[in-house]
Amino acid sequence: MIAALVHELFGGEAQTLGFVVGAAGLGAVAGTVLLSMRRTVRGLLRYILITSIMMGPAFIALSLSRWLPASLVLLSVTSCVMLGVTVSTNSLLQTIVEVAQRGRWMRLVTSAYHDLAQIAALL
Repeated sequence: MIAALVHELFGGEAQTLGFVVGAAGLGAVAGTVLLSMRRTVRGLLRYILITSIMMGPAFIALSLSRWLPASLVLLSVTSCVMLGVTVSTNSLLQTIVEVAQRGRWMRLVTSAYHDLAQIAALL
């Protein structure tokens, strides 16, 4: 699907597709580095709030962008904040929940995350 979008929106081929996939990967690595610099989960709720607020405008700007360099930057930002929200929420839940209940909670969160994404795709 990304290849079709790259071809339709930017008139690109394999090289452009490589840049787009690389930009998403760069954002994910940046998000990972930002999270790995944290020593504790203190302040993680604030981080989740900030990245959640950033995610909406980043997605909207990315969807409206038709210029490849701007789209690459926005894709990096989007993947960075999306990773920040997902991994931070997961880390916070695993820290808060009792050890005996952790597997059940994680199964519930994982199912909700994947199932709601499928339902949202239908809308």
